[in-house]
Amino acid sequence: MKGFKEAARKLRANASDASLFVGLDGFVDEIIHIVEKRTGYGADDYQRLGKIDDFGDKIKQAAGYSCNFEMVPVLVKLGGQGPIFANALLGLGTKITYCGNIGYPDIHPVFKPMTDHPNCTVISKWPPANTDALEFLDGKIIMGKHRVLYNITWESFKEAVGGVKAMAEHFGKSRLIGLLNWTMLPFMSDIWEGVINEVVPLIKFDGNLPRPIFFFDIADPAKRTAEDLGRALNLMVELNKTFRVVLGLNEKESRQVAGVLGIKDPESLGYQEIAEGIFNKMNIHCLAIHPTTCAFAVTRDGYSYTDGPFCENPVLTTGAGDNFNAGFCMGLLSGLDSLESLKTGVSMSGFYVRNGRSGTISELTDYMETIDI
Repeated sequence: MKGFKEAARKLRANASDASLFVGLDGFVDEIIHIVEKRTGYGADDYQRLGKIDDFGDKIKQAAGYSCNFEMVPVLVKLGGQGPIFANALLGLGTKITYCGNIGYPDIHPVFKPMTDHPNCTVISKWPPANTDALEFLDGKIIMGKHRVLYNITWESFKEAVGGVKAMAEHFGKSRLIGLLNWTMLPFMSDIWEGVINEVVPLIKFDGNLPRPIFFFDIADPAKRTAEDLGRALNLMVELNKTFRVVLGLNEKESRQVAGVLGIKDPESLGYQEIAEGIFNKMNIHCLAIHPTTCAFAVTRDGYSYTDGPFCENPVLTTGAGDNFNAGFCMGLLSGLDSLESLKTGVSMSGFYVRNGRSGTISELTDYMETIDI
C-alpha cells in the first residue's frame, strides 16, 4: 500500500507548469463553528459542536418548539469549486486563466491570492455568490446563496472571454480545462453543449501532445433531477471524443451517478464495483472517487486504490475535495500513473485539512514523504 515516497520523487522531478483554463463559479466562503456550550465570557470561550449527528439531533429536538444556534465565524476565504481548485494548482506551479464570478466591476478582496499571483489571469463579469460553511469534525454543511449564478449563461460566458474564437484559442493552448460546479450553476449543461457545438470545431490542438484533460466535478447533485444529471453525463461522454475527460466524485456523488446510469442497487456496491460500473457505462478517460479515508480510480489500464492520511481533527474541511482534485490532476499532468496521481491527491487533501491551506509543490512532496500507510 506504500508508494507515497516514490510518487513524491516523480512529482518533484516532473511537476507540470502547464497552462490551464478554469471556471466558472466564485464564492465568498465564511467558515463557521456552531457553539454547543459557552465556557466563559470571552468571545472565544466556547465548546464547539463537534459532529453533524449532534447538530441534527438538536434540530430534531426543536420540532414543534424553536431553537437558537450561535454561529462563530472563524475565517472568510475564497470559495467555490473553481477558485479553490485553481488556487491549489497555482500553488503547485501551473499557469491559469480563471473565468468566473469573482467580482464585478472590481474583483472581491478574498480572491487576492489569485489576482496577485504572477501566473494567473482573471476574467470576471459577475459578482461572487456567498457560502456559510458550517464546519464539523466529521464533515461540513454548506449553506449557499446562489442567485447571482443564474447570470452565468452560455451567452454571458462567451461575451466574458471575447467570443468563441477567443475561447477556442484558450482551450487550444491549455493542457487542462475545468468548467466546474455543475450542480450550483443552473446553465452549466448549456455551456458544455455550447462548447461542443461552437468551440470544439474551432480548436487547433498541438498534435505532438496528448489531448487536453477536460476535468469535471459535479458538486453534490442531490437537488438536481435525474434527467438533468443524465444530460450532464451524456455531455461528458460527448466531450470525451475531443478531450480526455476526467470525472472526480466523492462517495455520495458516485452512488447518485450510478443510480442515474442504471446501475442496480448502488448503495450496496463496494468501491471497485461502483467505480468500474460507472466507468464502463460512460467509457471516459478516467474516473476518480474520493471518500474521506481513501481514493480510487479506473482507467482503461484498470482499477487503482490507495488509503489516505485521514485526519481526526481537521483545521478546515471545506475545499478538501477540491484540493484532492487539484493534486490528482497535477499528478496526471506531470506524467504520473493513476495510482501515483491518487496518492498525490490524497496527500494534497491531507495537507490542506491539517494546515487550513493548500501546499506548494515542495510542501506537498515533503509531506508525501512522511506518509507511511
